[in-house]
Amino acid sequence: MQPRHAKRITPLNWDQPGNAAWSFSHMRRLFPTAAVARGTGPVAVLPQASQDLDRLPLGRDDGSNITLLDFLRASDTNGFIVLHRGRVVYERYFNGLEPEDAHLAMSVSKSVAGDLMGILVAEERIDPAAPIARYIPDLKSTGYADATVQHVLDMQTGVRFVEDYYDLNSDAFTIDIACGWKPPRKADDPISLYDMIRAIKPERAHGEYFTYRSADTDLLGWLMETVTGTDLADLLSDRLWSKLGTEHDACYALDKVGTALADGGFCASLRDFARFGQMHLDQGLFNGRQIVPADWVRRTRRGDPGKFRGEPYKTQMPKGAYSHQWWVRDSHTGVQLARGIFGQMIYVDPPNEMVAVKLSTWPKPTMPEMIVETLRALDTIAAWVTQDG
Repeated sequence: MQPRHAKRITPLNWDQPGNAAWSFSHMRRLFPTAAVARGTGPVAVLPQASQDLDRLPLGRDDGSNITLLDFLRASDTNGFIVLHRGRVVYERYFNGLEPEDAHLAMSVSKSVAGDLMGILVAEERIDPAAPIARYIPDLKSTGYADATVQHVLDMQTGVRFVEDYYDLNSDAFTIDIACGWKPPRKADDPISLYDMIRAIKPERAHGEYFTYRSADTDLLGWLMETVTGTDLADLLSDRLWSKLGTEHDACYALDKVGTALADGGFCASLRDFARFGQMHLDQGLFNGRQIVPADWVRRTRRGDPGKFRGEPYKTQMPKGAYSHQWWVRDSHTGVQLARGIFGQMIYVDPPNEMVAVKLSTWPKPTMPEMIVETLRALDTIAAWVTQDG
């Protein structure tokens, strides 16, 4: 059932404060979706090594402390899990989220798509050095005409695309219109992600520096569907999701013509996101099989900080980079994260053998100060579990 609000939750108000906590775990009830089947294999057990971290003190900018439990509540957390050496040491649910619920990942979806790309590259279906128009001739008259697959993977394309979640005229808002998450405003608004991509124009040379663009990931989805002849949801199920030993089917939100939203429409349960993160921590090896090539995972942990310019990137991650659809917190240690608006995150910390997943519904899409506070909290948790374990 929906929460008993005076105003019912609909596709017009689904992501507003007070509604989003329910909506993000009930996307199948609100929008068209495609199942990402878990397959028929046994569930990969996550061993339990629970610790009572509720009262773990976390330092704050003003010199005060807050407990981990209070931090999770204050940061609008719906689900939070920590794995150390593959064992669950801490797991909490809030705001009605249940362990079986598929929670919207927003742009964590990009890192899932990036790992799927790694599998197809290893199969020699895709050459990262090739122009992307070789695979999708429709792009020869667009801003992506001479971009390589690698440019797109690292978001170093030179196309004109504004990723502003607060500007109703931005390209990011146009994506929401194309996938039905926002109502149309004009008769010529695109009705599909592919139509939106076809309209993107050039702005500068490709490869100069990183700029965050969701359209790049949707283009990767188009590329993967083209070279395999398979819908993205079925492709992900076949190559990755069914091999993880996941507990539940996942799903993709779809645009108005049935295209999976590769950049931000993936939904899965908290523990299954943890399994995905653990697979990535273990260099693609999980559930007794090499799912993503180890060399690909190693490449996702190393980016070029010189391409990582401007705010808020450098404030949040001074040693950071972006590589193969993953945020790199520190290219020397290989600590990395998948993250999405409204507070979604998978945190992978190889030196401390830790994975953490945080699913949230912040009141605003972007909250740079909350990113910094969350990373500080994860540092404290890593120090604790490493010392204890």
